[in-house]
Amino acid sequence: MTHISTPCIGICSTGIGGDVCRGCKRFAHEVVAWNGYSEEEKAVVMERLSSLAAQVIADKINVVNAQLLQEQLDQRGIEVSHPGGDTQRVLALLRAAAGQLDIPENFGLKLSSEMAALSPLRMRDRIDTDFYELSEAHYERYIKV
Repeated sequence: MTHISTPCIGICSTGIGGDVCRGCKRFAHEVVAWNGYSEEEKAVVMERLSSLAAQVIADKINVVNAQLLQEQLDQRGIEVSHPGGDTQRVLALLRAAAGQLDIPENFGLKLSSEMAALSPLRMRDRIDTDFYELSEAHYERYIKV
């Protein structure tokens, strides 16, 4: 198994008492214990994050040309540090270059009518909020005692 680096994006809210990080969407105990996790434990966390992100993005953004999306990421020097296919590519693009996403088709993307009505930055924020809320719901249902 390859080394799995932290999904941290430098916007941590767990230090101020949050159960779910607003940045990477990991649970507070995962943020604290990350460096002690085995690669298998890290992979489980990454799979959950990828799955939740895919649920959020599925009805909002459709990747119709994965090669074009990857070319646009490469052209902008945006790296996708974690596996997860198209979902992780879309998240990386939104985090790093949402302001450049004025013509989604140029990135190999097709937006839902709901997303197409939003500015690229509002679209990014909406997806981030939905991802955070889904992570919180997952925590409340399966983790919190």
